Amino acid sequence: MAFHIRRQVREAVAARLTGLTTTGSRVYVNNVDPLAIGELPALMIRNGPEQIERMSLGQPNVYIRRAQMVLVTAVARATAAPANTIDQIVAEVEVAMLGTQDALLLGGLAVDVMLVALDEPRISGEGDKIVASVDLQFQVLVNAREGIPDAVI
Repeated sequence: MAFHIRRQVREAVAARLTGLTTTGSRVYVNNVDPLAIGELPALMIRNGPEQIERMSLGQPNVYIRRAQMVLVTAVARATAAPANTIDQIVAEVEVAMLGTQDALLLGGLAVDVMLVALDEPRISGEGDKIVASVDLQFQVLVNAREGIPDAVI
């Protein structure tokens, strides 16, 4: 059995976002530990909630998985203009995720990818450890068969 489709999509997004100008190879998947200042700027990728809708009857049923499946958090050290750095990272992520036809399909895994929300930037920390961050929420649409969580159709 291959990995669950959620993991496959998460890893495809990580591959798509690795090597951007501002964040480079600092892309972390399902990271639960706080990032050190030396690891910034960076992107963190994790799953969000998922809604599943039956699209056809039969054996097995066909589902479309409507997922705010991918949450990308851009994190940067807060300098004199943290919003500018965060905005640059957001622009790079949007181009990488939505700028080409192949990006829309995530290598054939997805039917569609949409940016559905961009949260308000946050500033946290103290002293020389102040960071700015923002969440980008992508809805990834995937067609799958009931009972086969590791394959798309």
